[in-house]
Amino acid sequence: MAETTRDIINKYRNRLADASSLSPPEASQYIVELASYMGNITELLIEKQMIYNKKKSECLDEVKSVAKADVKAQCSEEYKEWQEVKGYLALIIELIRACKYYVRASEDEQSFSKHT
Repeated sequence: MAETTRDIINKYRNRLADASSLSPPEASQYIVELASYMGNITELLIEKQMIYNKKKSECLDEVKSVAKADVKAQCSEEYKEWQEVKGYLALIIELIRACKYYVRASEDEQSFSKHT
């Protein structure tokens, strides 16, 4: 069975949850991996947004009111999936930021320890 986007992102989240066991080279590797995976997520986001836009258009054809069509479309599975992918992208960005911060802090700590 192929891994889902959720599975892959959860693996990274779980690996990075315990930063005390993480070395700076590992964190740097995760930055590269996450950055490359971010491209896939961006493509998936565009795909899900287009599917949602079609659903929204269908809703507009049904109810003839933009406000009602928006509400109806936002109750759909297509909207949920689009929002999930947006969340994945935001999570990847935060994981990358956290790894960068961890690497910088580790470098600062090593630099400081050399001078003491």
